[in-house]
Amino acid sequence: MAADLHPAVTVKLSASECAVAQMLASMRTLVSRAAGITNQKQGKQSQHKTEVEGMAAELAFAKHFNICPDLVIKPRAGGSDGILKGKTIDVKATDYPAARLMANLSKKKNPSDIFVLLIGKMPEYRIVGYAYAADLINDDNLAKLDNGNTVYALDQADLKQDWAVDFK
Repeated sequence: MAADLHPAVTVKLSASECAVAQMLASMRTLVSRAAGITNQKQGKQSQHKTEVEGMAAELAFAKHFNICPDLVIKPRAGGSDGILKGKTIDVKATDYPAARLMANLSKKKNPSDIFVLLIGKMPEYRIVGYAYAADLINDDNLAKLDNGNTVYALDQADLKQDWAVDFK
C-alpha cells in the first residue's frame, strides 16, 4: 500500500539505486540526443547533472509510493514519468531549497495529470508537493526566469501535499 505524504517525507536511494539512475540517465541521454531531442533544463547545471538528478528523483518518487518507475530507453521529449492511482505523473527535481514547481510552456500541449516537486541531490530527496496540470499550466502562473525563459511556476506554499485525499 502506498505511503501517505506529508511535508517532511524524504527518500534515500541505495548505492545500487543511484547506479541504476546514472546508467538509465546516460542511456536515455544518448538515445535522445541521437534522435535530435534537446534537454529543456532551466538551471545553469550541466545537461548530465540534470539528466542524472531527474532520473534519481523519479526513482525516489517511485520508491516512496511503491510503484514501478518508467525504465524504458527510447527518445524522450517530455511526457510522464509514471502512473500513480491512474494519474500520469511528471516528476520535477532541483537542489534549490526554495525552488518553485516549474513546467516548460511546451507542457501545455500534452501535460501529465500531476506535476510533483522533489528537492535534493542524489541519493536523498524531499517530496515537497504536487499540483494538478490545470492548476500549474495556466497563464496566471507564467513566470520569467533570470535566464530569460518563460515557464509555468508555482511556489511551494501553493502545492498540495495530501496524496491520500486527492488520490482516492
